[in-house]
Amino acid sequence: MNDFTHVVVIPEDRVIMVDGEAIQFDFPKPDGIRAIQWHEDAEHSHVELANYENAPADVNVVAEYVERFRQEKLRRQQEEEARNLPEDPRVVRMREIKEELRRNDLAWIRPARAKEAGSADANDLALLTILEEIAIDLRAELTLLTEELAAEAIGQEGAAHA
Repeated sequence: MNDFTHVVVIPEDRVIMVDGEAIQFDFPKPDGIRAIQWHEDAEHSHVELANYENAPADVNVVAEYVERFRQEKLRRQQEEEARNLPEDPRVVRMREIKEELRRNDLAWIRPARAKEAGSADANDLALLTILEEIAIDLRAELTLLTEELAAEAIGQEGAAHA
């Protein structure tokens, strides 16, 4: 007994439908076949040939298309799951650091101009020192995260080639 009740295969359109769910994808196109209709009761199942005549549908051939359908469906589900994996927190932190450095650079502009113009006061000079210390710490953290991820990627690549 089959675990499918209704199958439609339309090779020209690259469509396989199993029990009402259709997927369009590339699969080997059978010669001389326009469509396959399989119903649970084999009495109403047939293959529509290229010359528009009908021939009996073979359940084994239909089962091959059902298997292709299931493999494609699984592949798509796995791709979707991979897209929805949580992002590595180190990558998130790297983005945050880059944004903090951007804001730091913007905060640095006014006191740096005042210093260059000779009109900076003690607060301007203190702010520049603090901003530079923050930037040094952020750059060090960013470098550490970058090196950590690069080493991990190289390790994974090496393991894949082993």
